[in-house]
Amino acid sequence: ILWCQTDGIAYYRGSAVSALARLAGISTYGSPPQAQHLCQDKFKCTALAAAAGLPVPPTALAEGRRVIAGAAMLDGPGPFFVKPNTLGAKIGIFAESRTANAAAALEVAARLWDRYRDRAVIQPFLPGHDVRVSFMDTGRPLAASLGIARLGQDPGSETGGAFMTMRDNASLSGSRDTEGGRTGFGEGQQRAFIPQLTDLRTQAGPVAARIVFAAEALVPRLAEIFGLRDYFSVDLRADEDGDVRILEFETCPAVTIYDFQTYLRDAHGLSLGAALARSLALAHRRTADL
Repeated sequence: ILWCQTDGIAYYRGSAVSALARLAGISTYGSPPQAQHLCQDKFKCTALAAAAGLPVPPTALAEGRRVIAGAAMLDGPGPFFVKPNTLGAKIGIFAESRTANAAAALEVAARLWDRYRDRAVIQPFLPGHDVRVSFMDTGRPLAASLGIARLGQDPGSETGGAFMTMRDNASLSGSRDTEGGRTGFGEGQQRAFIPQLTDLRTQAGPVAARIVFAAEALVPRLAEIFGLRDYFSVDLRADEDGDVRILEFETCPAVTIYDFQTYLRDAHGLSLGAALARSLALAHRRTADL
């Protein structure tokens, strides 16, 4: 069985492992190659989710300062949020990624193009909290297996908790590519902060219940549309009333980092090794992708 453990090469721009496994007729762990390749493109994923009636923010796509699609969205008053279209691990998300107007948003898009040669996704900035929905298949029903956790807004983060940046994430992953270089990966450094996760299934009150209800309805639908399986994560943004929007999702989330291991412990009562042993065995029994 083959497993691409990350989203691949060149700042997580995708892996060919699943496609090669399909070509060779070898079983794979994770979503099928069609899903993995599509999910590297945030704009296309957002467009497909919107067409299926799922709640996503209106989205524009820019290459440098040139708007390719969704220009009408930029006529709004702002603020806007700018992120890379294909990169992972918060790479390319700066403290300046929240902008007051469209002109400033396009300047950030130009910065992304100059540094990474990646297009930019531009959306309205949504006030509220990030909610991480995690899944690993250990043989239980999908909705019941979801971990639904709110990320605490830590004042020690680069934006005071408004959103997580590349510099914040680097302090967690050991990556030091905060200046656009390719060196220093895996080196130890002092953490800027340690994210706090709140299991919303255990929280009282109507807001937490509304978020959990929405996640249990939306995420299985998302998985069905995109063909997600085995393990994945979904990022939601919830406002103060508990209304949610889908921001993005990962077909190859880092199972070794703080949020996924917390999910495995709380939702499954399993260590990473024990959970993988169950999940990989289920995938291995599946017929190889055609």
